Amino acid sequence: MNKSRFPLLILPLLFTSTLPAKEFDFSRYFSIQDNQTPGCGIGVIKSNKLVDQYYVGQSSIKYQVPIDNKTVFDIGSVSKHMTAYLIMSLEVEGKLSQTQTLADYYKEGPDWFKDVTLSHLMNHQSGIPDYLNDEKAALYLMQRFKKNNAELNNALWGGMVDKAFMFSEIVEYSKQLNTLTFTPGSSISYSNTGYVLLADIIEKVTGDKFEEVIDRRIFTPLNMSSSQASGKNNFILEWKASSYYVDKYGNYAHSHSALPVQGDGGIQSTVPDMGKWIGHLIKPQYEDKARLKLLALSQGEHPTFTPSWGTNEFRMGDSKYVNGLIANNLYDGEFYSHSGYSLDGMVSEVWFSPQREVGYIQMCNYKYLRVPPMEQIIQYYITPSN
Repeated sequence: MNKSRFPLLILPLLFTSTLPAKEFDFSRYFSIQDNQTPGCGIGVIKSNKLVDQYYVGQSSIKYQVPIDNKTVFDIGSVSKHMTAYLIMSLEVEGKLSQTQTLADYYKEGPDWFKDVTLSHLMNHQSGIPDYLNDEKAALYLMQRFKKNNAELNNALWGGMVDKAFMFSEIVEYSKQLNTLTFTPGSSISYSNTGYVLLADIIEKVTGDKFEEVIDRRIFTPLNMSSSQASGKNNFILEWKASSYYVDKYGNYAHSHSALPVQGDGGIQSTVPDMGKWIGHLIKPQYEDKARLKLLALSQGEHPTFTPSWGTNEFRMGDSKYVNGLIANNLYDGEFYSHSGYSLDGMVSEVWFSPQREVGYIQMCNYKYLRVPPMEQIIQYYITPSN
């Protein structure tokens, strides 16, 4: 069926909500065509509690499984601030420093490795090209991939490429660069490569796999039982939503990626689990010095950054990139945000403010970029009557 020929209709029977009688009208922003449509999960946090949830559309169109509070999404680049948090937590324990350089962890790198700090990597100030979006970087990795018969064969038969292979090739790609796109610290350019390097460094420092470190330091303490960093041996999850894109005929088609993503993305989670994490960042459940280091908009200088998409309020010239988050002073508080786009086509949006004690989560299993205006959610959820 060609979905592009049908008008948009709102189907209330597909919606579930925990809102009170006086509801915020999410349906204005999440109209869908019919029950053959992918959709989104939405959550609102007040203080450190997930107070409202809203779900629309199908987790699996083929099996007619609706999206609900058990549905697992890939949050894409929203994962980056979690990687930055792990760096902060290790720094608190004296196991590394943001001022350390690539040369401290890769002894046989080029001379410029000594000029790139962990802070540069976290804030996209390294000058290292993005392996996902830079043409030369992508070509290099594709050529390396084609020369590895085992990994190529595994991917062709529907498996996932080994993470160690991806990590090593991205490190080797960085090592063979003679020059950077700019002097580290002098400019800003979004680079997934930097966050893959951070994940690799986290493994070097701890001696454990990245997925084990993030589980031990974030997921387990907050009882995020439906969250994980995916890898080769655990990328199939219960309740994981199928990913979709619109093909050239206007039909929804299933999307899949065989590349393991860690550090720069690859976190799988649910709306309730992400509510626990964002709630902790708003109002911590326990003493957490790493959280204080992460949310550092008011401390020091940070590069100006204008995101290409996401919440409108952050697409301003005075937004900053702070430790894996886009930050700005808005509505009488420091607000932090990030958007995510996974390799298999899911999109996500997170924003929150510790000062205003409010946060928002949106996760979708297709490229749905519309987000309710932040100002309207703030006005509704922080007024005394609500």
